[in-house]
Amino acid sequence: MHQKYFSFFIIIMIFSTASCNLNQPKSNDYIRQSLLDSLTKLEPTIGNISKQIQSNPKNSELYFARGSQFFHLNQLNLAAADLHKAITLDSTKIAYYLTFADINIAAHYVPLAMEYLKRAERLAPQDRDLALKLAKTFLYLKEYQAVMDETNKVLAVDQNNTKCFLLQGLVQKEKGDTNRAINTFKLAVDADPDNYDAYMQLGLLNDFRNKKLAEKYLLNAIRIDSARYEGNYALAMHYQNNKDFKKAIARYKKMLLLDPQSAQPLYNIGCIYLQQDSLQKAFSNFNLAIANAPANADGYYMRGLCWEKRGNKNEAAKDYQTALNIRRDFAEATEAMKRVK
Repeated sequence: MHQKYFSFFIIIMIFSTASCNLNQPKSNDYIRQSLLDSLTKLEPTIGNISKQIQSNPKNSELYFARGSQFFHLNQLNLAAADLHKAITLDSTKIAYYLTFADINIAAHYVPLAMEYLKRAERLAPQDRDLALKLAKTFLYLKEYQAVMDETNKVLAVDQNNTKCFLLQGLVQKEKGDTNRAINTFKLAVDADPDNYDAYMQLGLLNDFRNKKLAEKYLLNAIRIDSARYEGNYALAMHYQNNKDFKKAIARYKKMLLLDPQSAQPLYNIGCIYLQQDSLQKAFSNFNLAIANAPANADGYYMRGLCWEKRGNKNEAAKDYQTALNIRRDFAEATEAMKRVK
């Protein structure tokens, strides 16, 4: 069965844009008016700032403000152009460099992000936010010693900085040192009892080590923010992995109350019912999962299994074929097609 874990500690946002073209004309010339009008409908502040830029094209704060709005709307090229313009007009503002780096990391253009972060570091070598941003970028690049160096600089002046504990814990986790990672994440929750990300990591790391502790930590994360998908999903998966199916289904149903259009909880409920040979319940949930996510091959494959177990090979073959149309390298669906034919 194809269970999928959600990414719980998000260092960067990943979008399809490959890079950001920074050689842009001045003022608003690089933004088509039709695009600007569309974006203004989504975020009226953009239109207001654009008018101010026309009147005051040398104001770096205006470009920073509008670029931040573009970034919020995932318009990475426009965001990068505005932030680059802001830095060109005023190269002393560390906040500009930090946001510019975020945009380029989101666009998978890490070398440029690192270049500008290092420029900023020369301007403000003691800036904590900058050191943390460098540490996050080094973590993305898997340069673990650099992560430790940057975070240790911050801890030297702020010994209870939870962001440092989180980053160092992630380094230890990625290097396979689970015990040290757990101890480091504990430092984060000791310093901040409402640290969602640290509780999430502790819950995940204890999933197969200590069931009671894992549940406790994940419930703490949900206590802090009950509406977030990943906390609820991690707890439901914890119950499912430990065969506490009643609690798992109850948690998935709570997730569906928060987001009725979500497909993954329905899919997972279907998998549980299939394990229990409740074919009709499994079939119904896979049907709903497919309705919510018609491009997900796993749903068709699992519904095909239900058809096959019910003895309807023709319908099973249709679902297996649909799964293969969506994902040609779906090995399980290929094997299933051989069975039903």
